This record gives sequence, C-alpha cells and structure tokens, in this order.
Amino acid sequence: MGAKYTAAEVGGGYYIDVESSATPCTIGIYINGKNGPNTLSYAAVNGPFNIGIYFDNAGKGASLSYASICFHGSTENYDGCVTGDKGRSPGTGLYIRKTPRISVDYTEIDSYAAGFAMTPCPNKANKISVDFSTFTNTVFAWSYAGGKHEFFDDAPQPQRSCRGSRIGVGVFPP
Repeated sequence: MGAKYTAAEVGGGYYIDVESSATPCTIGIYINGKNGPNTLSYAAVNGPFNIGIYFDNAGKGASLSYASICFHGSTENYDGCVTGDKGRSPGTGLYIRKTPRISVDYTEIDSYAAGFAMTPCPNKANKISVDFSTFTNTVFAWSYAGGKHEFFDDAPQPQRSCRGSRIGVGVFPP
C-alpha cells in the first residue's frame, strides 16, 4: 500500500493487477519517478477509482503500454474492459501530472468522466505519443493542451483542451 486510499504506489513495473470494489477508493496505481523506472506495462485497474493510473512527476521516458483501466470489467487478459454496464467513475482513467513527455500505447480506458488528463494544462512543453489506444464511455475523452503530439490509430481524436483536467483530483497536492 502507498499513500492513504491508494491501492498501489510504485515506480513502475509489469503485470500489475489492481481491483477494488471499495468506495471511495482514490487511486488505483500511483507512479512517481523517484520510486523507479516510471514505465508501466501489462497493467490492469478495475474498480470505482477516482483516478485509475496516476503518473506524478515521472520524468523523461515515462510510458504506459498494454494497460486496461476499467470502472467495471474483466482484467484477466489486461485488455478486457466490459462495456455496456451501468455506472461510471466520476474521475479520470489516466491522470498525468508534471510529466510532459509520455508515451501511451495499447491502452484501453472505459467508463471514466475523463479518459486522459494532464496538468498543468495548458503546457507548451507537452510531448505526447499515443498509439492504438481507445477511450470509451467518457465525457471528456482527452484533456490536455499545448506542445507537440503524435496520435496514431486512436479513437476518438484528441480535443486539445483543458476541459476535464481537474476531474478526479484533490487527494494529492496540485
């Protein structure tokens, strides 16, 4: 256990599976660059988290790949969100704070108010690469602005605004 109401606090890793039915549960996986390699692969977060995965000041080379962040769903194969069920997290699936350079590949986020959000927003230092990732059943699929970006094979296309960037935040200092 990491900080209060956080299911897992790590520097990065592989094959991490976090599931919760507790409410309120604030953060599924919290990653800080001080604690490790700041990369996360084959991760699954399932449950009513305010923030599914939180990258906080993760530094250069931060990446997320083959991840499944679901409000409800199966996490057996790390990409098994079950859509169509009732309910949505009031928070953010993937929240990135003070980590302007990040790569997100093969990630599925389902049933969160915001799919992907960055702070500070706007930030002209942002350099974001997103490939083969889907965000479904979200109010604000993307929430970021400024900087350079590369988006490949994604649905939906980014909104490049700061709407929704504060959803599901408030436990850790801004």
